[in-house]
Amino acid sequence: MCEAKNYWVQSMSDITAEGIASMSKDDTVNESNCLTNGKVSISVGEDKKSVILRFTAAIVKDTKYKVYVRCNDDNEFRSENAENYIFFAGK
Repeated sequence: MCEAKNYWVQSMSDITAEGIASMSKDDTVNESNCLTNGKVSISVGEDKKSVILRFTAAIVKDTKYKVYVRCNDDNEFRSENAENYIFFAGK
């Protein structure tokens, strides 16, 4: 689950994906707009229950994002596998 291809970051305000976002506000999750290893490194937290995403771009203050996580190990992309998400804002 720690591969970048299993994660998407959607900007909730930008028309074009910028910074840490791999999707704009109007995009939908698909296999061509997932995060890439050039944008993020992903590791498991010391507690073995959390995942740490370290982005190469700055997280813009006050910008709201939605993070999608594909919870299935299938190599085949299925949009229903990416329905798990959380919201966060840059501080």
